[in-house]
Amino acid sequence: MRPNSISEILGQDHLLGPYCVLRSLLDGESLPCIIFGGPPGTGKTSLARLIARSASCRFVALSSIKGGGFEVQEILDEAKQAKKFGQRTVLFVETLSRFNKSQQESLLPAIEAGYVVFIGATTENPSAEIIPGLYSRCRIFTLRKLQHENLCTAMKHAISDHERGVQVSLGDVSGIEVLVIEDEVIQYLATAADGDARVALNSLEAAVCLALGKMKQRRRLDQNAKNMAALETEDACVKEREKSSAFLKKDTPVNVLEHLKSYFQFSQEEYAKPFKKIVGGKEVGYGTTRDKELMRPSTDVQRDVGPSTSGGIERDAAEWQMKSGDVPSKSLPPVDMETALIVTMAEAKEAFRWPNALIEKSQEEGEAELLSVMMKTIKSGDSNAAVYWLARALEKGEEPLRIATALVQFASDEVGLADPKALPQAVACHQACQLLGAKGCTSHLMQCLVYLAMAPKSDALAQAFQLAQKVVQDGPNEPSPSQLRASATGSGKEPCYLPPSLKNFTFLRWPEPL
Repeated sequence: MRPNSISEILGQDHLLGPYCVLRSLLDGESLPCIIFGGPPGTGKTSLARLIARSASCRFVALSSIKGGGFEVQEILDEAKQAKKFGQRTVLFVETLSRFNKSQQESLLPAIEAGYVVFIGATTENPSAEIIPGLYSRCRIFTLRKLQHENLCTAMKHAISDHERGVQVSLGDVSGIEVLVIEDEVIQYLATAADGDARVALNSLEAAVCLALGKMKQRRRLDQNAKNMAALETEDACVKEREKSSAFLKKDTPVNVLEHLKSYFQFSQEEYAKPFKKIVGGKEVGYGTTRDKELMRPSTDVQRDVGPSTSGGIERDAAEWQMKSGDVPSKSLPPVDMETALIVTMAEAKEAFRWPNALIEKSQEEGEAELLSVMMKTIKSGDSNAAVYWLARALEKGEEPLRIATALVQFASDEVGLADPKALPQAVACHQACQLLGAKGCTSHLMQCLVYLAMAPKSDALAQAFQLAQKVVQDGPNEPSPSQLRASATGSGKEPCYLPPSLKNFTFLRWPEPL
């Protein structure tokens, strides 16, 4: 389901909209070396392929797994030969941040000579993961995380596309004519994918496969039930034939007559059933004058069988539907359950069992990870928001022990002497995480997190150490005071435990001045 043209790329209007930088470069037939940064599933690979196609260039993809020195040099030699025949080569490197320094440096001569047009993609911060020589030769473009409506559009395209979409996998299944996916399924998957189109489409395909598997199982069970019913019917017929043969073998005419009567014993009521349908359910007599009344026209008969918009069979059917509660919906078209594959929320939730275990990386300067955001929220004293960011961090796959370690450090650095009980609380939480494991320590993390958020804050200890460290690094290394030496004797003067030059210097200001 990769887009066929640049106009089909979703969610990147800041790059590909009218008069935007990248779109203007492509329209001007200028193809610079590019590095695409951004979250996974935003279209970096698809955009690189479409750029090469729009410029009529050879497209060579190179991954970090197969990007050894020999493979890279072979690709560059082929690009050099193609350049002699007037054909440019686009070298696309996926996960560029996985290329080590020597691999990245091997690309520089070919880029400088113009043998290849380099396009790289990374989910990391390009300025931190790419060598300066390669970084300075490329234009950096950041792709944004896809919005909810972009993911819904992508999934609807996958459903409606009969050539490349999810319906292709249904071609070998007989009897399925239409694929029905509830709108709430699309909304749920778009929300759960969290801006990743690859996750959304894979989850949609998994949900369809689950629904298809359930349909096959249901059909198999129905067929088995039909086979069992047919076998039971056949056994009953065999037994009946054996019983009939046993009666007919006897020479007594009375037995034969009794046996025949069992096949032709119909009551008067059973004979009247088809006539009741015609005459509106009236009693039918045989051999009486009431038989003649059946031939007379009756208003009841005309009301039941005649064409009328307010009565007759249509009225009876409507009344039956109202009584049974089976009122057909006017908003949805009728769906044949035998030929339709319906994907419900049950399949969607089963298909998306796994959390998006990606810890958010910094895409721009100043953007922090979830753990850092949580700690800043605790420092601000907003315990309500801190609980939310704790849930986000755990759901994204953050290790509880790492969170507990950060809380222990926070208890001393940010709370300190303002609440001496904070550090034992954090240490106990850390020990509970080690003892109970990841699945059993959520409540302990919550208790410690809320306690630290509500506790008074003081960084007097951290400031005192930073000041002392600066004095030690910048000042002279003076000897220790004489009264602190082992050979020193007591004196009548008030002892001073600092060097003489720092006699009146204050490092720790506690209690803190108001």
